[in-house]
Amino acid sequence: MASEHGVVVTESDWVASQHRTRRLGWLLALGGLLVGVIVCLLAMMIAEQYAPGPGRWPVAASLMLLLLLPLAVAPQLTTHRQQDRTDHVVGVLTGQLSRSALDANRQSGQREAQARRQEFETRLANALDMANGEPEVIDVIERSFPAAMPLSPVELLPADNSHAHLARMASTSPSGETTGCGVESPDHCPAARRAQVQRFANSEDLDACPKLRGRIGGAVSSVCVPVSIMGRTVGVIHTTAQPNAVTADDAVVDLGTLAKLAGARIGLLRVMAETQLQAATDSLTGLLNRRSFEQQVAKARRVPLLLPGGRRPRPFQTTQRHVRPRDRRPGTAPFRTGADRIGACAGLCLSAWW
Repeated sequence: MASEHGVVVTESDWVASQHRTRRLGWLLALGGLLVGVIVCLLAMMIAEQYAPGPGRWPVAASLMLLLLLPLAVAPQLTTHRQQDRTDHVVGVLTGQLSRSALDANRQSGQREAQARRQEFETRLANALDMANGEPEVIDVIERSFPAAMPLSPVELLPADNSHAHLARMASTSPSGETTGCGVESPDHCPAARRAQVQRFANSEDLDACPKLRGRIGGAVSSVCVPVSIMGRTVGVIHTTAQPNAVTADDAVVDLGTLAKLAGARIGLLRVMAETQLQAATDSLTGLLNRRSFEQQVAKARRVPLLLPGGRRPRPFQTTQRHVRPRDRRPGTAPFRTGADRIGACAGLCLSAWW
C-alpha cells in the first residue's frame, strides 16, 4: 500500500521507527549524563581558577547552567523530530488501513449486491420456466415486482399478438395507487421506441415523457424499462415515485432482468401457441383439421360431459365429411373459397338428414 507521497509504509516500518526512538532515548540519556559530569567538573575548575574562595560557587553554577542549557535543548529537539517521523509513519499506516477497510467494505457490499441479483435472477428464471401459460407468467411477474421495487408502484404493459396495442396485464403498489400509464401503442412509448431504459426526474420537466403529465396525483418521477418479445421491443415496465426521487441502480438492474426474462418467456409461449394453432387448424377456414377433429371427438367419448346439477347431456352423433371439389352439386359452379365448401357440406348433410 502506498502513502499520499508515494512511499510504501508497512507495519515493520512502524516497529523499526519505534525501536529507533527507544535507542535514541537511551543514547541521549547516557550521553547527557556523561556530558553533564564533564561540564560540572569543567565549571568547577574554571571557577577555582578565576574566583577562588566562597565566590566560586555562584560562578560554577552560572557556568554549569550556561553549558548545560544547549545540551538539554538539543536532545529535546532531536526527540521531537524523531517523534514527528514516528507519528508520520503511524498516520500513513493508519490512513492505509482505513482505506483498506473502506475498500473491503465496498467490495463486500458489491459482492453481496451481485449475489442478491444472481439469486433473484435464478429464482425468477426458475419460476418463469415452471409457468405453463401466459396467465401464470403474468402472475409470476406480478409477484416479483415487490422484490425489485418494494416501495414504488410498478406495472407491466406488454403488447398483444398484433404488436399494435399495449394493455396493463400486471401491476402492484404498496400504497394501493396504480402508476396509471396511458400509453396505448409501443410506437407511442419512448422506452419501447428507443429500446433503452428511460429515467424522468420530474414529469413537469421539458424533456419528460408526455404520458407522465396531467396525472391525478400530480408530478411524479418515473423509470421505464423496455420489454423485448421475440427480439422486438413491444412492451414496457413502468414505475413511478415522488418528483426528483433517486431510484437505486440495483433496482433498475433488477427491473431490466425481469423485463429480459419475462419478454423471453412470453415470446416463447406465444410462438408455441401459434405453432400449435397452425398445426391444429385448417389454414384456409381456420376450423379444426381432420386430425385435431378426430382427437377432440375421441376425447369427448372418453370423458363424459356433465351439465350443472350432475345431469348428463342427451346422446349425440358427430359426422365428419371431407369436402372435395368434385363433391359439388350438379349444375353448380366450382368452389371458390373455404366458405363455399363449408356451405356445400352443410347442404349435403341437410339433404341426407331430411
